[in-house]
Amino acid sequence: MKYLINITGPMASGKSTLTALVWRHFENYAYVDRPRMKRGLKPAGKDIARVISKKATYLMLVELMKDKNVPGIVVEEMGSDGIEKHLSYEMKKYGYQLLPFHLTCPLEMSYERETWRRNQRGMPPRLDIVKEVNAQVPGPCANDIVVDTGRMKIEEAFGYIVGHVK
Repeated sequence: MKYLINITGPMASGKSTLTALVWRHFENYAYVDRPRMKRGLKPAGKDIARVISKKATYLMLVELMKDKNVPGIVVEEMGSDGIEKHLSYEMKKYGYQLLPFHLTCPLEMSYERETWRRNQRGMPPRLDIVKEVNAQVPGPCANDIVVDTGRMKIEEAFGYIVGHVK
């Protein structure tokens, strides 16, 4: 069985950190970095960047699943309901199982993480953006495995996610 590991969650919940750790752990897995695609497309406008990056991610996932040399895929910021709706045929055809993880953490912790991250870059914190963006992020999908990064250390969350891969 091959795995499509999907990690979603609100801003500053640990998505990028955990996605990178999981991808490094499964060194032969492909990694589709949708947030980086969206950032690169932002000059075209936020809405169009979201649409194009989603379509491109679906296309990339299908092509990667077809490749017999790819033992698994890690993807960030794709709703698992959408993956199941649009890619269920391909997942079945190419022997993939979706492992959907949704990260959560208290808003106060998101503030702390975003403040630290922006301080590292020499930028002032934008806590208003954290609250606004997190309010727009949908909660976990029906089949998502919820990981509370507010209660777990990153190492624990990483072990929990990796432990689901058999």
